Amino acid sequence: MSFNSEIAIGDIISIIVLIGSFIMFLLTAIKERKTRKYAESANNSNDSAKKYYDLMIEQLNIKTEKEKHKKANCDINIIKTGEGKWLFKVCNNGNEIAKNIKFRFLGNDNPSIIKPRGKPFSIKILEPHKNIDYFLSIHMGLKVLSWEYEIEWENLSGLVESK
Repeated sequence: MSFNSEIAIGDIISIIVLIGSFIMFLLTAIKERKTRKYAESANNSNDSAKKYYDLMIEQLNIKTEKEKHKKANCDINIIKTGEGKWLFKVCNNGNEIAKNIKFRFLGNDNPSIIKPRGKPFSIKILEPHKNIDYFLSIHMGLKVLSWEYEIEWENLSGLVESK
């Protein structure tokens, strides 16, 4: 038996092409695997970001719902403390700060508010569930049942309300 050890140039080129194809196949498989891992990582990151975003939107909605119920609610209480002595209480019964509270009696037959240091009636800020007391000056013949008043205040949101 005789073995022919002659290799033709075409055979060498074929072997080189076969080895090159195999190397390209391996490199493509490795690159595809890395790309797939990167895509999975990006998808997981995207899913995490979406979950975080949904959670933040849910928290914002809960906070907005809570804040809808948050507002100042001012009122006046007039209390007789003795013979001819009256106390005028400005109250904030709400659960938010009231700003720029203004008060006025309506009509002609009204008491006068004894103002601190003679300053006009205006309260800049009144915290929730707090009150400020003033004394009323009552003149002879004034009927308590005829007092009508209006109180106006501003919520932190800027909404002006009145009673």
